[in-house]
Amino acid sequence: MMGLPPHSEEVEQATLGAVLLGADMDDAEGLTSRDFYRSVHQHIFTAVEELHRKRQIINQFTVAEQLQAMGKLEEVGGRAYLAQLLDYVTGEAFTELVKKVLAYSIKRQMIITLAKHTDKVHSGGDANELLDNAQRDLMAIGADRATAAPETIAATCDGLIDDLESIQAGRRGLGLQTGFAKLDEVTGGLQPGELILLAARPSMGKTALALIIGQNAAVGGKRVLFFSLEQPRKQLALRLLARATGISVSALRSGKLSPEEWEKINDARAQIVGLPLTIDDRSGLHIRDIQRTARRMARDGLGLLVVDYIQLCHGDRAERKDLEVGQISAGLKSLAKDLNIPVLALSQLSREVERRTDKWPQLSDLRESGALEQDADVVCFLYNPNRYTKAVQEHTQAAEVELLVEKNRQGRIGHFKLLWRAWLTSFDNI
Repeated sequence: MMGLPPHSEEVEQATLGAVLLGADMDDAEGLTSRDFYRSVHQHIFTAVEELHRKRQIINQFTVAEQLQAMGKLEEVGGRAYLAQLLDYVTGEAFTELVKKVLAYSIKRQMIITLAKHTDKVHSGGDANELLDNAQRDLMAIGADRATAAPETIAATCDGLIDDLESIQAGRRGLGLQTGFAKLDEVTGGLQPGELILLAARPSMGKTALALIIGQNAAVGGKRVLFFSLEQPRKQLALRLLARATGISVSALRSGKLSPEEWEKINDARAQIVGLPLTIDDRSGLHIRDIQRTARRMARDGLGLLVVDYIQLCHGDRAERKDLEVGQISAGLKSLAKDLNIPVLALSQLSREVERRTDKWPQLSDLRESGALEQDADVVCFLYNPNRYTKAVQEHTQAAEVELLVEKNRQGRIGHFKLLWRAWLTSFDNI
């Protein structure tokens, strides 16, 4: 048989007593009246919150007057109980008391949430959906305390100036640096909370570009999660080895390697294995699977999420594919905001590109959903004109490929060239 919900009356009394004795309410950030177990204490802290909002003095006398105005003074035990609260004050730091009150509150919310989902489990339903809903509700507990508190425009500007000074001093950029100078210049780097779309027709190199961006982020110390829904993880590792060693992908696959080439491979492996890069190559993942895995990894820090590619993800059943893709893009955008990280998602373009004489991709070519253009903060296209020419290039001949930033919610758009080395499946700056 379950007893009373987790709480400590003494901790609550000591916390309120400390407030009445002049503890700094700014040290109680995140604490609200609903975090107290006893309704009497909830009323008292509501009075305290009102006085703090008005920037008035907080002590047993002003709180009594505020409770009187609220019609709650007698209900809490009158002025005598407020005076009694002072006796519970100990030498324990106010911040520690606040943490304890919040901890008890979180435990009570967990019990309520788990009980609700236990009832739903007994009622039946899809197991994966039940698990996802329960995980989402549990993670939402206390989430408002983890997010940044509202701040004045003065404080925001001060923080922005600090950022700009760091950029000028070369200490860092505003966003995650991709390693491609022109792309970073146009976008300011991949921004936390944003959904970045990289779209192209097949065989344009979008997987290779996304993998290099992920590798560069990992080299910079960011933890990267790469969902490869199309290619096995060993193929991606092979590309990383080719780029690091300068040995072509076909030569690596052949296995006919010289002792010198094996030495290069071993040196490259030592560099690659130390990167904080995780590849998930499960196929047919639901957007909930991606969200669940990303949130779990984010507990230990996550700097970039890559999804290759959107049309291979699954959403809930919908009448049309475009509606399902819309669910997926909205889910990725929500995940970017929740985890405060950039999400780089790859997308196929429709065949309309092939039907035009001018093969340059356009926003209208985004395949199967206008929601992709709507949800994305940045939309980039990869265009390799050599794919449409009959000229056969030498195996070791580099080609210029266009990267088009056609949408940038927070900045300008632009077109620039990258160098494509097909035999290494690698892009480089020009």
